Parts: sequence; C-alpha cells; structure tokens
Amino acid sequence: MGYETRMFVKDIDGLRKKLETQGFQKKEAYSFIDHIFIPKKGLEGYNPKTCVINLREYVDAKKNKIIISESEFTDGVKLCEKIEISGMDVKKTKMNTIIKDKLSTGRIVNDFCIEEKFKFTRFGEEYVADDGTIVCVENVDYIGYMVEVEAEEIKKLEEQIKEISAFTSGKTQKSLAKIIEERLKAGKE
Repeated sequence: MGYETRMFVKDIDGLRKKLETQGFQKKEAYSFIDHIFIPKKGLEGYNPKTCVINLREYVDAKKNKIIISESEFTDGVKLCEKIEISGMDVKKTKMNTIIKDKLSTGRIVNDFCIEEKFKFTRFGEEYVADDGTIVCVENVDYIGYMVEVEAEEIKKLEEQIKEISAFTSGKTQKSLAKIIEERLKAGKE
C-alpha cells in the first residue's frame, strides 16, 4: 500500500491554508467512533501499541467496519511494520483486514474480544494531491488536532512532512489507542 505517519498540529488554520496553496483538493469530511477492544487469548493479549482490535463506527453506518491493526497474530501474519525515516515513526502498511458486514462484525467481537476497553471520536477532512499523496486533518477526542500523511513513495512522504512542519508540533511514535489510554489513565479526559 504505502507509507504513513502522524503528527500533532499546532496551527490548524495555517495547515489548511498550506494544503490549499499546495494544490491539495478536499475530498471528504468524515466522522467515526473507534471502539478499542481487549483481544482474547491467541492475540498476544491487549497492548494498544502492538495489538489492537478496533471496531470503527462511522456516522454513515454503511461504512462500519472492523480494523485489526498494528497486530501480529499467532500464525505470524504481520499486518504492518513500523520503520523510522528522518527521525519519524512511519508505518508501512502491508495489509488491511477489514470486515464490513454486521454478522461478521458481531462474530469477530464475540470470537476475538473480551470487552471494549474504551472508545473515542475522530472527525476530519481528507485532502488529496495530484500525485496521490493523502493528508488527513483530524480532531481526536482526548488529543486535539492531528495530521496523518500517506504516500506511496517514501520520498513523497518526506517532502510533505517538510512542507507542513511549520504547522505541526511534533511526531508521535505511539498509536492513537496508546496515547488515549495514557491520557485516560492520567485523568486527562
């Protein structure tokens, strides 16, 4: 698929203006709730950095899906790998496991999950450049604004990170689930 990384945003208006001046086209706005579940035995136990079962509930219910991410199953099927480039944690996605129908969703929750650990809302906008680079600007519960950059080539990802660096306050090497769990534990609700 490609490469992606996520950064905190310090100037949301400046970031949006920069994307417009770069010629990015706003493609869609979205809103969804991520439900983070504790996996049952066989998925290496719950760890929001390495093993997450995420049921994504879109405002548009037709898009609901389960995403199993940043996980390695006991059969060794690796879904993604993290690499470091220019001091940034970058996720190189190998495979997405997405289940969309309600019957399968219910079975997966029953078969693979013990309980819902927590949930959080994300809403944002997707911007796309002519070269296929995608930038998602999101407001995430418990965190605030974040930006995710996705590109097919590592060079394109690095270029876009440099272009928007004046509007970001730093990278994150943690999954959103990990950041939110830490903030919930610290009482920063």
